[in-house]
Amino acid sequence: MMNYMSHASKMTGRRLPLVRTLLTVRALLMMRNLLALSALFSLCTVSYASATSNVITPSVKTTVELPLQGVTLEYKANVRLLQVLDDANASFNANASSNENASGSIGYFPLSAQLFDKTNTEATEATEVNQATESNKAIEAKKRNVFNQLDAFSVEEPEAKLVKQQLASFQYLNRVFIELDRNAVISQSDKNPLIVSSSHTNKSSAAIKRASTSQTQAFSLYLPQRPTSIQLMGVMKESVTMNLIEHGTLNDYLDALPNGFIGEAADKSVAYVVQPDGVVQTIQYAYWNKQPVYLAPGAIVFMAFYSLPSEYSTLNQDIVDLLRHKVGL
Repeated sequence: MMNYMSHASKMTGRRLPLVRTLLTVRALLMMRNLLALSALFSLCTVSYASATSNVITPSVKTTVELPLQGVTLEYKANVRLLQVLDDANASFNANASSNENASGSIGYFPLSAQLFDKTNTEATEATEVNQATESNKAIEAKKRNVFNQLDAFSVEEPEAKLVKQQLASFQYLNRVFIELDRNAVISQSDKNPLIVSSSHTNKSSAAIKRASTSQTQAFSLYLPQRPTSIQLMGVMKESVTMNLIEHGTLNDYLDALPNGFIGEAADKSVAYVVQPDGVVQTIQYAYWNKQPVYLAPGAIVFMAFYSLPSEYSTLNQDIVDLLRHKVGL
């Protein structure tokens, strides 16, 4: 037993220097790996900083026109919706000639409020004057598509000409569909976005690099009083504005029209309403499928075509989609 213990002690004593050497080597290897990782991290940081310094972050001048109030707001950078609504109210009160508005606010009807993006998609200093005409290419394309279909369809259905005449009398702009009720905006952070033109958000990185570091975006904000009427248009002799009937249905309005005012090609059971906030609803108004739909003040009702040929199967929907961008619903 004593011989075994003595032998074990001798073996342990011989191995201690070897263990220490192995531990030292392992520590050195770990330190070298750490130094290598640190150097790699530093290199990545420098590369990222260099890349970041090459990114152009354009300063965006924002202009918001309030046509109904005769006010134009200007900002040197992107601005949030709540700031615009508050500034619109302050500017309106500052320009008022009297204190007739005792509430101290514009007092607009939120459901009828509209925001339009009028930014020139190819804005430069030389072409900014053409913003209103060049910034709505998508809307112009929608209108052109509808008008071309109506022209072609009028060969077999003459009442399509009447619909085109009505649509041609309206103004259309690129509408931004966001909540414009200040009470909702102030109470819900997600309803207080930065006002950013789609022409800026849709640009490619290459386009951003080519762009000037100073950009301009323009909007029109319509804040009307509560409307007292609705509008009917479509497959009928002409568009007509009718006094609002509180809690009235479509049939209440149709009953007030002269006999034969609605066209023969109109759908006698289904129509569409574009509510002032741009929401589209289908109205079933025949005696056998009647489902009352609330018509908000300022709504526009489209009397649709019945039984469209297959080549024009989307015409009703295309017209409704265009009407959502109508200025002053």
